[in-house]
Amino acid sequence: MLTALLKQVRALPVGFPGMETLSSEVVYLMGCRSFEQFCCSIRALAEPGKFCPFCSSERIRRRRRSFAEIGRWFILRNEFPHRNVAQMWLIIPQRHVVDVSELNDRDWKDIGRAFAVCQRQIGITAGGIMFRFGDPRLNVGTVEHLHINIVEPVCGKEYRPPFAKNLDEHATDYSRMLNFRNEMNEWGGATWLFSAEGIEKTQPST
Repeated sequence: MLTALLKQVRALPVGFPGMETLSSEVVYLMGCRSFEQFCCSIRALAEPGKFCPFCSSERIRRRRRSFAEIGRWFILRNEFPHRNVAQMWLIIPQRHVVDVSELNDRDWKDIGRAFAVCQRQIGITAGGIMFRFGDPRLNVGTVEHLHINIVEPVCGKEYRPPFAKNLDEHATDYSRMLNFRNEMNEWGGATWLFSAEGIEKTQPST
């Protein structure tokens, strides 16, 4: 997966080629809003067992403690919050789940219990729940590991979470992604990306 994904990213054309020609992995990368998020996402897509930000090995390395664990799920603060949100938390399965069909009745009960914790203990009494799933072309997600966003927006400021975008917006996202790719290459490409220096720069351990 690593070699194939990096070849794809290196070979991307300068001009936006259209969504239908891009792999789901590239579409995930297009949703990244910062260089750090891009590096985190490309590592997670290439080697999920080692670098998925929601799986235990990466959370242990980064000393990211969950707010609470509920059954087979846990609650974690979103480290890449959207603009105009007061709080943004994540409800995440402990195991690496990538398709909603993998969830069972126990999972849905745990999700409900975790949401109650967000209300009672974190204090999110109003806002929204955002659960992206499936083809990233239809949800503009950035992490393949399923997760649920619990969002409290800032009162009086517009917040509209995207699930789908028009072609102009996709073209803008694509151009931004190419800039991130070029920046990664300037730092040293794949060798730097997976080096201790590259990992620490873009996913600090503390």
